[in-house]
Amino acid sequence: MVDVVYKKISNLLFTSKPAAVPDYPSFVLMEVTNACNLRCRMCPIYGEGVTRKRETGFIRKDIWQRAIDEIGTLSRGTLGSLSQT
Repeated sequence: MVDVVYKKISNLLFTSKPAAVPDYPSFVLMEVTNACNLRCRMCPIYGEGVTRKRETGFIRKDIWQRAIDEIGTLSRGTLGSLSQT
């Protein structure tokens, strides 16, 4: 049984054609802030014992406007954050 599974996995990994890479991403997530007013224990950004290595703040309007202009028209995208504000 293990040999059968191993062969199937090997065939998938080593004989498949490489995936076509699109010219542009199909989805963009832009972090607009890293500020957070919660302190969840499990949070990798603000959790217990976490030392932040970057300043807390919001993205400047000129930067996000330029990013949106460069992204153009996408079918999917979101402005978000890894934090809760």
